[in-house]
Amino acid sequence: YFSEVKAKWPNVAYKDRITMKDFSKAYATAVACPLIAKPAYLKTGFVTARIWEAILFGTIPVGLSIHFGIQQYLPKQLIATDPVHLSFIIEQLSKMSLQERKKLREEVVGKIKFMDV
Repeated sequence: YFSEVKAKWPNVAYKDRITMKDFSKAYATAVACPLIAKPAYLKTGFVTARIWEAILFGTIPVGLSIHFGIQQYLPKQLIATDPVHLSFIIEQLSKMSLQERKKLREEVVGKIKFMDV
C-alpha cells in the first residue's frame, strides 16, 4: 500500500513513524500535515485523530478532495484536488504570517468541534 501512496503523491516527503513524545516537535516545525488515508477511509469518510493532532501541536491539516465528506472537516482552501494543488496549498501556507495561520487553524477548530469530547 505504501508504494501506491508514494506513486500517487511523489512530492510528499515520507518520514519514519514517530512516537507520541516526538509529535510536538514534528508538527510544530511543519508547514502542513496532509491527511493521507487508507482507501477505505477515503471512501467511507472516516477521519482519524490526525486532524486534531495537527491543530493541537501547531500545524495546519490539509485534506484530499477524494476523501468523502472532507468538506465538513476543513475549509475549501485546505482541500487539495491533486498533487500539484497540494503543493500549491502548502506553498501558500508557508507564506502566511503567524496571525493568518492562527486564524486558519481557528477556522479548522470551528469545523471539527463536533469531534471534540
